[in-house]
Amino acid sequence: MPGKASTITTVCLCLAAAVQAQTTGEVGVGYAWLQTTGNDDVFASQYALSNGLFLESLRLDLRSAFPGTDRCEIEAAGFGAEPWGRASLKADWDREWSLRFDVNRREGAFPPLFLGATVPSSFIPSQWHSNTFTITRWTGSLSYDGWSVGRLRLDLRDVQRSGSETFAFWGLGEPYVAHSTLNDRVSEAGLSLETRNWPVNLLIEQDVARYVSDSRGEAANGGEPLGGTSQYLLDEFTTPGHDTSTVPTTRLAATFRSDRFEIVGEGLYRRDRLDADRNDATGWALVGGAGNTSIIDALTGSADTNTSLGDLRVGFAVVPQLTLRVRGHYEDSTTDQAIAGDQILRIVTGTGPVDFPIALTDQGYLDRTDKDVSGEAEFRQGPFGLVVAYHSGSEQAKWQHGLAYTPQDTTRDASGWNATASLALGRTFTAQAGWQEDAFENYIFRTDPENVRRVWVKLTARPVEGLELALHGSRDRTDNPVSVAGLQRPVDAAGISATYATQGGTFASVSLDSFKLTSDTDIVFFAPTEQNGVSYYDTDLLTTTARVGIPLTRFVRVEAGATHLQDRGDSLPFTSNAYDARVEIAAPQAFEVSLFANYWKYDLSDSNDQDYKVTRYGIALRRRF
Repeated sequence: MPGKASTITTVCLCLAAAVQAQTTGEVGVGYAWLQTTGNDDVFASQYALSNGLFLESLRLDLRSAFPGTDRCEIEAAGFGAEPWGRASLKADWDREWSLRFDVNRREGAFPPLFLGATVPSSFIPSQWHSNTFTITRWTGSLSYDGWSVGRLRLDLRDVQRSGSETFAFWGLGEPYVAHSTLNDRVSEAGLSLETRNWPVNLLIEQDVARYVSDSRGEAANGGEPLGGTSQYLLDEFTTPGHDTSTVPTTRLAATFRSDRFEIVGEGLYRRDRLDADRNDATGWALVGGAGNTSIIDALTGSADTNTSLGDLRVGFAVVPQLTLRVRGHYEDSTTDQAIAGDQILRIVTGTGPVDFPIALTDQGYLDRTDKDVSGEAEFRQGPFGLVVAYHSGSEQAKWQHGLAYTPQDTTRDASGWNATASLALGRTFTAQAGWQEDAFENYIFRTDPENVRRVWVKLTARPVEGLELALHGSRDRTDNPVSVAGLQRPVDAAGISATYATQGGTFASVSLDSFKLTSDTDIVFFAPTEQNGVSYYDTDLLTTTARVGIPLTRFVRVEAGATHLQDRGDSLPFTSNAYDARVEIAAPQAFEVSLFANYWKYDLSDSNDQDYKVTRYGIALRRRF
């Protein structure tokens, strides 16, 4: 990650200095040092922290600088040496208008894993070694609330992803290395009208989103395969394609409420139009030979998806203690896809290229229809509550992978019960327990379950002032017959925590959480010979946390925490420890000085190449005005 101050950090600091005489708020900056032992890339993929200056906090109340505003606030934090950054503007004026603007930026790194092995740094050119990405999200809204009958709102969103990734792929029977430059963008605008004070209130929304992808690929590792040499070099790897998708969405919701009735209806229509223009090329050159051979996919594809959705919910209070609800849900989605163009075998010799094109035209479809009807009874009497519900539905799927495949048509039926009981004795004690059981008939995908069963419980107790105890647990079971896929997926989770806080600012908390998941699915191997096998995944996570905060004096406060995470499962056992401490010291002239330190240790049981130990420490200065 870049180890220098962000431009946005500098702008925020200058803004704070410029308006300080007319506003109130706070501004803080910090500087951090980072020391790493072990695999830097693994640490970067998990935390993405670096050395340098960062924005600790910025908060400005600008109402005095902009008369007539009911609210005008700027907040920001992060950027610079932090992998994340956020800034926001909130403004209200004339008791009718409201403006919101937010920007969030996240920097990260891809895990340095290829086909289960670490990629040696020598395989990646120095300018690509970081394998970093950046996601920047801009959102804004403007609403007018001056009508007695409704509110009008405009929403805007823009998300961009950039960066680079080095990865492995199979070619000529060996894994080769390629590099991709990322360039993805999502732009969205929506307009909504929400009525009020009508017998039936309406929400009307119209939204349009556009997705664009222009990622570019190049050969890496000098064309050599991963982990060795070959008589064939990866001479060409290009992806000059352009993918776009336009998605308009229309939504209408209506709500009616009275003393005893509640009726909510919703309808939605969305159309996804995807256009893909590809001219990808992958080519190999024979070492010591003349010319090369390339495979070029000069293809144009498209996919149209039309989605219609309807949902109706009706609730009726029979008596104050008993409420009955029914719901009907319908969703229909149709996707038609087509591809056309040529797949070209290009042989380059001393006299020039020779193309052998193969015309490729194909099309397919996927149509899905979901229907579901449910009924619910809710009973509440004093501190006790009980909700019992039943649902019955079906999912029909029709699809054809391509013209050479046989069309398929499968209907999958589902039904089930669930119940939730609760007890609330004020704030002293609350308890919730639930049960769910669903059964399915027929299978669209071989990993679809036949039975799903779940039980869970949550308990919270506050025996004395300032002390809170919590306990939770759940048990999930999912399976289907051996004749389908032999699916077995048990999930067990449990946890306990205790928190104590005083009015003087002292607090302490500890927690222990366990999560265990095992998944077994029968599969078939086709190479080198056809044989049966089992896809197996097992994770057994145990997480322990502790945190304490103590005001030592009126001017000094200390906070510290520790997290221990261990996966005892068979698939990827590891141990991770994280510790942090912070001392805050109040200084004259409304200044505050903070000293902080972090320590991380990661140990992957099956590979020492993935381990690291990292220390980060620094100082932050904050001033309130």
